[in-house]
Amino acid sequence: MTTLLVSIGVCILIAGLLYIIFTKKIERARSGPEVLNQIRSEVNQMIVELNQTADRNIGLVEQRIQGLTDLLEQADRKIKVLQREIDRYSRRVETYSSIKPRNISPPAPSATGADTHAPGPGQSVSHGLPPQRNENAVQAEESKSAEEPKSRRDRIISLYNQGISADLIASRVNSTVAEVELIISIHEDKEV
Repeated sequence: MTTLLVSIGVCILIAGLLYIIFTKKIERARSGPEVLNQIRSEVNQMIVELNQTADRNIGLVEQRIQGLTDLLEQADRKIKVLQREIDRYSRRVETYSSIKPRNISPPAPSATGADTHAPGPGQSVSHGLPPQRNENAVQAEESKSAEEPKSRRDRIISLYNQGISADLIASRVNSTVAEVELIISIHEDKEV
């Protein structure tokens, strides 16, 4: 029995020694450069992924900022156009309010010498309305229009040379302000 106990004691002693030796080898293997290299590579991969994500997010933010900047520029341009239109409208209102209404002159006497103010046979009385045109008035207007420039362009340039604004010229020749300004600018370029 003592031999059995001695052999069991020797086995336990050998097993304890083997346990101590293997645990030290395992600890050395864990603390070795392989584990450190593995940890470093994992950290480097995480850093690369974070950098890629940050770059992508920065790109998205820059795109959004650029889009907002473009929208702000468009809004500023529209505000300027609107302000110009408001200014034009207010100038137009001021101009029209400062223009005195034209006095309507009575038509010239007819060839027969009849009084045009008193209604003749076949003429109606108009209360507060301008008198009806007779043939002499129509002929006078036709000769007057023959003296004026014939083309719209010539009329616009003539009115512009008289110092009338483009808004008023446009209303007088039944045209748009842009068309009048274009004709004026082309005329000024030709003069230079």
